[in-house]
Amino acid sequence: MKSNYTSLIIQRAKEGKLATVDSGKNSQTFYDGEKVVEIKDKEDFLNLAKNPNLKGWALVGENAHLGSPRGERSYSKAQPFTAKELTQFYQDAEKNDLIIGLFPQQSTPRATVYSQLEKNDLNDPISIHKLVTSFPQISLKKPNNNFEETEVRKEGYKHKADLNAVLNAARFFDYSDSDPNAKFIRDNVETISRLLSKDAQDAFNLNDRYKVGAKKGKVNTNKISMSQMYTILSILRGKIGKKGEITEDLNYRESQGKLCSWSFTKKYILNLGPFHRNGGVGRSNVMYHGERNYIIRKAKEEGFSLKSRNRGTFTSEEDAVFVKYRTIYRNSLKELFNAFSSLLTAIPDEVTHSIGTLRLSSEQFTLFDFN
Repeated sequence: MKSNYTSLIIQRAKEGKLATVDSGKNSQTFYDGEKVVEIKDKEDFLNLAKNPNLKGWALVGENAHLGSPRGERSYSKAQPFTAKELTQFYQDAEKNDLIIGLFPQQSTPRATVYSQLEKNDLNDPISIHKLVTSFPQISLKKPNNNFEETEVRKEGYKHKADLNAVLNAARFFDYSDSDPNAKFIRDNVETISRLLSKDAQDAFNLNDRYKVGAKKGKVNTNKISMSQMYTILSILRGKIGKKGEITEDLNYRESQGKLCSWSFTKKYILNLGPFHRNGGVGRSNVMYHGERNYIIRKAKEEGFSLKSRNRGTFTSEEDAVFVKYRTIYRNSLKELFNAFSSLLTAIPDEVTHSIGTLRLSSEQFTLFDFN
């Protein structure tokens, strides 16, 4: 769902009042939907925010350039503006009723493929313009005047680093039963499955059951999406011990003394949004190895072939299928996270295989809250 801020930008784009910009090695490139202008003087570019001809327009540029300031001791041309310059630019734009939208640089390759233009400083703003106008559901971010790292983000970095260490160790141990998190998943797989919707069961291959033998009807633990399920569990439980082993310690947030919430997890640990930084092993597990393959599989069931394709090549129908199954997978991740949270905080010896008798401690969790 688009924010009201993004919706306003898209509305102006529909009115033909969208301009896009890109930063090159020695200049800024401006595109108003008709012509490309190369602006070599930085002050001339910053004065665009006050240009009366852009009153009532929207201006979109990559977050890496227009939303990330250059450090005091940095001379990177990817960040041509200081924090002070960007702050003034935002303020001037607001006074001029010029809406600034930050475009995720990770989506620029998609824009390039979609526009079928060669990637260079002159073409990039055209490519971004074409993608934004053609796909109004695109994610754009509102600029923030505060460029300092927040304490909550720093806390997220620590949890992500701890998660990376556990996930790398889990790969080394090959998810064997000597790993308490892997064993927890196998031992509780039936309960976990019952706590999830049909869609979530499908997302993690929990609907693949033995057909014959003593285990007939049971979840086939050899088929489950172990690395994805393990990643979600390890956000909540498991540290690297003094001897390099994976422990059963719960991972509480230092600032709250509680387990991580899903909102904290998806934003600061897994970085599920389009404006992700270094996502780490956890993001790789659930996004590249999990979500990507799930979407390809489900799209194929509907007759669409998305394998080995850049999203920029998708038709509108293919993109709609992509978005539908991405949403289902993200909701499934949240379901799994909440299910693990519930199991880990349940009163010992009182967790049964019946969802109705699952007794929780004082911290309550809603299993299917998709807000």
